[in-house]
Amino acid sequence: MKILYLENNYDLDDFINKINDLHSDDALNSSTFTGYDFDHVLVNILSFEKIVKEFSKNTIDLFFDQGSLKIYKNLNKVILDDKDIYLSKKEYDLLVLLSSNYPRLVSKEVLALKIWRNRSDYMSNTLEVHLNKLRKKLGKNHIICVKGFGYRLNID
Repeated sequence: MKILYLENNYDLDDFINKINDLHSDDALNSSTFTGYDFDHVLVNILSFEKIVKEFSKNTIDLFFDQGSLKIYKNLNKVILDDKDIYLSKKEYDLLVLLSSNYPRLVSKEVLALKIWRNRSDYMSNTLEVHLNKLRKKLGKNHIICVKGFGYRLNID
C-alpha cells in the first residue's frame, strides 16, 4: 500500500514528523503548489505513482543472485563484485541461460539452439567466440567447460 501525505500548512519539523509517524512514501504540501491548480497536484501524484512502479520493477527483476554475481533480467544488467559488467546481447543471453541452469551443465548444442534460434547467423566457432568474450569480462573461472558435456556457471 502506498501512502501519500498531503498537508496545507508548512512547518518543516511538524511536516517531517507527520510523514514519519504515518510511514508515508512521499508528501506534498501547499507551498509546493502555491498558485497552481488541482491538475498540477494530480500530475505530481501520477509522477509519484510512476516512481513507485519503477522502484517495484527494479527490485522484482533480480533474476540471479549467487555469491558476487547479480543479474537483473528485464534491465539487462549484470553486477559482479559490486561493479556493472557491460555485455553484448549474445553474451548476456548466454549468461542468463547458464545462470538459469546453475549449477547444472548446459550442452553446446542447447546453448547454440537457445541463443541462435535462426541458425543462419551461427557458424561453428560462434559460440566459443562469445563464451571467450564473456569469460574475459567475468573472469575465466566463472564459466567452466567440461569437455564432451558442456558449460556451466561457476560461482565462488
